[in-house]
Amino acid sequence: MSLSTDQVINVWNAVGTWVAGLATTGAVIVSLWLASRQSRVKLYATIGVRSIVGNGEHIRNLITLSITNLGERPVRVDSVSWKFPPAKSGYKFGMQNFGGPYSETMPKEVTHGERATFTYSDEDFKWSKWLLADYPEATSERWLKRLRLHINTSVNQTVVIKPERTLIERIKEAAADQR
Repeated sequence: MSLSTDQVINVWNAVGTWVAGLATTGAVIVSLWLASRQSRVKLYATIGVRSIVGNGEHIRNLITLSITNLGERPVRVDSVSWKFPPAKSGYKFGMQNFGGPYSETMPKEVTHGERATFTYSDEDFKWSKWLLADYPEATSERWLKRLRLHINTSVNQTVVIKPERTLIERIKEAAADQR
């Protein structure tokens, strides 16, 4: 049995409709995937000790948090907090305040490709005193390896980073000075 010309055209119409439907479904899936990628917060951040040098002389040390927005959408950084490893009572969080002549203020909106820098004077690094009161093990390598900084955004997404070695060493020095 052979198909007439009209029947062949109807078959190819049906095949074309199915192909168009599959292509439309694929386009919707790709667009939803792209939209979900764009809505994520993408930050690159570091925290460590930086030195300010002027006229060839060391002026002071600053604890510096640098945040760069790698995402397509602007991100507002609302606060920064430390997550301390568990003690007997579990994890604890400590809010970190930044300020001074070299620091931006929070909340801070960071657009695509922009960097925000927050500083804290190394001379004012006094939180090791209460840190050691709650966490006598705070200078152990195991505890310091688990210390994390949380960058909290206005869209309820948190970026977690490890402190640089320079800051870990500064915490150890400050703890030794307190003892």
